[in-house]
Amino acid sequence: MKRKFKGLFILILLIVGGYFAYTKLIKKEIEEPPKFVYHDILTEIGDKSVDINYYAIYGKYLNFKGNVPIEGDYNIVFKNEKEELVFPTIINETEFSTNKNINDGINLEKLKVGNYIMLLCEDKKESENNERLCYNLVNKTEYQDNTYYTMTKNNKNNLITFNNKTYE
Repeated sequence: MKRKFKGLFILILLIVGGYFAYTKLIKKEIEEPPKFVYHDILTEIGDKSVDINYYAIYGKYLNFKGNVPIEGDYNIVFKNEKEELVFPTIINETEFSTNKNINDGINLEKLKVGNYIMLLCEDKKESENNERLCYNLVNKTEYQDNTYYTMTKNNKNNLITFNNKTYE
């Protein structure tokens, strides 16, 4: 009799423990998708966006062009939760670009390791009260996803991927 009671007790513990593990660990992961890391940045920007209508990787350089939303001076900003990398842009009336020449632009081999969102932001000198307008860059070219592998002289190789994802 004691043996049956002990076996039943162990079975109940296993069932309760399994249910607890499912509801607290597995079910939670299924129900709660991970938070998009740039959610706060995009929430701050709102629906302000700029279309990229030209996009190329030539050698080690990234180049793209798009339409200027309003007159002003802008920079391309690669931003994440820790830092901003600022790249100057060329403004030509209604269009911005990373460079005039295809063999110059944003040097992909000098990017720091990390994940970034690319934005078009007002030059800080132009903004009032250190609050600057930023625009989400939306890729409207036929090249939606791209992969680039750096090949450097110091035997360090990086994988750089560009993608255009939409999140709620």
